[in-house]
Amino acid sequence: CPTVPPRRSPRRGGAPGIELSHVADERGAAELGRWVTAHYPHWAAEFDRAATAGTVVVARADDDGSLVGAAAHSVSRGGVVGPVAVSPDRQGGGVGARLMAEVLADLATAGLRTAEIAWTSTVRFYARACDARVGRTSVVLRRELGG
Repeated sequence: CPTVPPRRSPRRGGAPGIELSHVADERGAAELGRWVTAHYPHWAAEFDRAATAGTVVVARADDDGSLVGAAAHSVSRGGVVGPVAVSPDRQGGGVGARLMAEVLADLATAGLRTAEIAWTSTVRFYARACDARVGRTSVVLRRELGG
């Protein structure tokens, strides 16, 4: 996806009532770790590495300051977006789109014109949120080996 939205297609940025910030210290990383463990434990290692590298953005509810989402980039390879996660009760309200816009702005500031989104099954979300297009797909095949 492009890191800067095309003029003809501004990025969607709804989600009133949230504030975005970068995880900048150990306290923020620990809070992120607790949130990820509660909602998306399979992404704990990726978000931990992103917090250490300073490449994760979190979304907080304005009313109580609770975490409602997080997005990372450059976790295993520079310029790759993911994971992106939103609390199940806040999905569909624009939080993910705001997080994507912030992560892509970080990559644009770093001089990248495009970004790759890895590990996704939510193609429709990314197409709407940031004009992403499918570039390649992978299929995982498994075969039981044994006696």
